[in-house]
Amino acid sequence: MGIQAGNQRYVDYLQSRGFSAEAVAAVGIDVMQKASEMARAILQRFPNSIFFGGQLVFRKETFFTRFLHNYAVFSLQRRFYQQGLPLLILPIRV
Repeated sequence: MGIQAGNQRYVDYLQSRGFSAEAVAAVGIDVMQKASEMARAILQRFPNSIFFGGQLVFRKETFFTRFLHNYAVFSLQRRFYQQGLPLLILPIRV
């Protein structure tokens, strides 16, 4: 499943419950910088936006899963909160 298809599942879920939803995706070297840029662009279109981030949750966590998945979403959440932007973290089971 690609990024767009995965995002579409969440959009469909929210829309089926009566919410307006749209997903955006981007690729960049610096996750924090790219996400901040995207957030500013989104807020221009939708001033009351709520942002979501995913945290991978493994059935059996190992040294490698902890090392490779460095919890960037928590840093992003801290940055967004400092800017007054709401960001909710959703667990994603792998």
